[in-house]
Parts: sequence; C-alpha cells; structure tokens
Amino acid sequence: MKKIINARFEAGQKYIGLVNNEIFTVERVRNPGEYKTKSGGTYTINHVLIDFMNKKTGKVHQCELATAQRLLLKLI
Repeated sequence: MKKIINARFEAGQKYIGLVNNEIFTVERVRNPGEYKTKSGGTYTINHVLIDFMNKKTGKVHQCELATAQRLLLKLI
C-alpha cells in the first residue's frame, strides 16, 4: 500500500495531479452516516467519501478517504 500523501481534505481545496498536471477541487467531504436524497429516500455511507471535480472536464470523481490520501495530488 502506498504512503499517505494528503492526510486531510476540506471542501474548496485545490490540488494538482503530480502525474498529469490536471487541477482538482474538493467539492465535498461526506462523513459516515445516513443521508436523504432529493426524491425523499435515504442512503447510508460507511466510510468518509471525498468528491473531486476535475477542472478540465467538470466531472466529479468520488473515492474513499483512504484512497484519496494516497492519490498523487499536491495542494495548490
């Protein structure tokens, strides 16, 4: 397993990919718990989830905190 590069993430932080130089913004950090959907349903999250938005494509990528901590990203 790779070492932890970034221990914490906060919404609004910007990172640059060390491999591809793409810019990512932390859109949100979701802690474990129960959440409501727009349609009135609920879902449960068991791990901290980080949503990254790719500046170039506008796509949001989601991963668990343990994975995000090991991504080759540098805070800018």
